[in-house]
Amino acid sequence: MTSLISLCIPVYNTEPFLLQCLRSVFVQDFDDFEIVIVSDASRVKDGQGRSAKKIIKLAQKESDAFRKAHGLSKIKIRFIEHRENHGILEVRRTLCYEAQGQYICFVDSDDELEEGALVSLSGLTRQSFDIIQGKSTSGTFDQ
Repeated sequence: MTSLISLCIPVYNTEPFLLQCLRSVFVQDFDDFEIVIVSDASRVKDGQGRSAKKIIKLAQKESDAFRKAHGLSKIKIRFIEHRENHGILEVRRTLCYEAQGQYICFVDSDDELEEGALVSLSGLTRQSFDIIQGKSTSGTFDQ
């Protein structure tokens, strides 16, 4: 079954921020989305020495437990890894190609979603917009 929203996350040398980004995603009180992550041959590790693939496995376990405890459905997370660095344009192209949702939402791996972001976005999809653009708030990640 196709999700309403494909949340697309490009990763390149942002592993120190990736888990915090994913945590902001899986706490969303919305069920009809998938996560697609593409690493562009990133070789950076987080503070615990974990690669993007290992961070995503940890996030999937945390997500499953959190969402079950809060009566939310599991989130499908797909991870694709480029063997060579191709740059952000090709990563976003891969994300779009791999996305199975009706709508695509990009979240950079060093960003966080605010609480209720996907509920707000899903409400706008009922209208006839071609593009929906949001705003951001600047800050710093805890490391």
